[in-house]
Amino acid sequence: MFDCGGRRDYERFVREFLRSKGVNRLDGLLLTHGDSAHVGGASLLRRDFRPSQIIDFDGRDRSRVHAAFTAELTADHVVPRLCAAGDELAISSHVSARVLFPPHGFKGETSDDQALVMQIFVNGKSRILFMSDAGAAAERRLLTTGSPLHADVLVRGQHHADTVCSPEFLDAVRPALIVASSNEFPPWEHISEEWAETLRARGIALMNQDQTGAVALRFYPNSWEAEPFLQREIFRSRDR
Repeated sequence: MFDCGGRRDYERFVREFLRSKGVNRLDGLLLTHGDSAHVGGASLLRRDFRPSQIIDFDGRDRSRVHAAFTAELTADHVVPRLCAAGDELAISSHVSARVLFPPHGFKGETSDDQALVMQIFVNGKSRILFMSDAGAAAERRLLTTGSPLHADVLVRGQHHADTVCSPEFLDAVRPALIVASSNEFPPWEHISEEWAETLRARGIALMNQDQTGAVALRFYPNSWEAEPFLQREIFRSRDR
């Protein structure tokens, strides 16, 4: 599981959703950054679902919630795996991930600035670029590395100060679909109609999560699809 929401969201939604799907244990919990909205429920999730492995980002932040969770792990003699750019994760026999950002020793001004960015492969194909809340600073750094960034689906949150992907970043990733979080408040976390129109002009589909809710991604040998929870229309891949 990647992140777990804040404590309140975990108690109200995440825990019940997992249980409704018959989930009793987790193989692992990966924390992308220290924002309390992403890690606030980690202690409860660890108690409820006993993840076999804890994976954390290799960086420092000023998050008290993250520090408290780290102290809890230390007290329980649990050593998390710390990840940074270049590390690879074996998620299952068919799914793996490569960490692209942040590099070892990187320290951003805020938690969002050092959120993990991962390229997720299914059967060896680059399927998802998972951005968490990483924003423009991460995008610029990724563009300078020369690493292939293409993925079928771009999954991103809204950085506290960045609202859109740059044209150069979209050119590098070339996604068919973007799944993006959006909130009415605060205003900088809301997806603008101007950006949505920019994506349409590029032929990129957008699933705005304040309209779609959760999105299930399913990958097959020669195709993939995205099914939103709150809407009936399923996005299906096409030859590109």
